Amino acid sequence: MQLLFSKSLRRLSRLYIRAIARELPELTSECFIEVLQLFSTRSKPFTQKEIADILQVDKSRVATLVDELKVQGYIFTEKDPLDRRAHFVFLTEKGLELVPVIKDAIEKVNVRLCNGLDTEKINAFHLTMVKMERNLNQSLI
Repeated sequence: MQLLFSKSLRRLSRLYIRAIARELPELTSECFIEVLQLFSTRSKPFTQKEIADILQVDKSRVATLVDELKVQGYIFTEKDPLDRRAHFVFLTEKGLELVPVIKDAIEKVNVRLCNGLDTEKINAFHLTMVKMERNLNQSLI
């Protein structure tokens, strides 16, 4: 039997993001969660290119997300003084206040996601996904 992993992984990913989005009704797009969540991982600002690379989406998609998050007051941008093409993305006060709320929502959903699974199985699943990703990345080089 041939397995098509992408279908199951895509479905799990959609359900996961949707569950987090339900915990965060103030965010109007599920994509915003991923962008804003990045800011909880480091203190210095991201460039739009870095966001695109991390989320593995094209720069035009990130530009659209950034524009909408600016309109909603969660972020602001500044041009990189050393590279006029690059823009740094910063959280506003409103955005900073949302980071712990997003973290809590993710934790809440993670508890539901892992219900009935012991730590060993969760770690094995994660390690398996990392190994599969590496396998595919190496085959594309």
